[in-house]
Amino acid sequence: MNNEMVQRQLSNKRQELLMTIGGIRAGVMTPKGPVAEDDQASVEHEEFISFQRNNLSHATLRLVDEALDRLETGEYGICLACEEPISAKRLNAVPWAKHCVPCQERMALMEADMRPMPAAERVQAFM
Repeated sequence: MNNEMVQRQLSNKRQELLMTIGGIRAGVMTPKGPVAEDDQASVEHEEFISFQRNNLSHATLRLVDEALDRLETGEYGICLACEEPISAKRLNAVPWAKHCVPCQERMALMEADMRPMPAAERVQAFM
């Protein structure tokens, strides 16, 4: 895939994310009026889901912007961890990827090891 096609793909994704973020923000901020007590949990759940989608959209937007910057500087397609080329297959699937598959997997494993263990698992680990 050439740089023009990648830039077009990333720009389209950026526009899509901006529209999604705007839509989520508008939906959450629209006054809904009084909510019956029975419906409160449902409304709070919908607001939580909207908040999570918004966070995910913002994070993806940041990654897309970073990929556009790397495209401009000629660093697009190079893993930020090992500095080896990222496979075309990965970039086709995730054009804003900043790590090759082996480095991404390694980072995911390290991140999983650093997460606190849920209380139920801690109890079972000591039994």
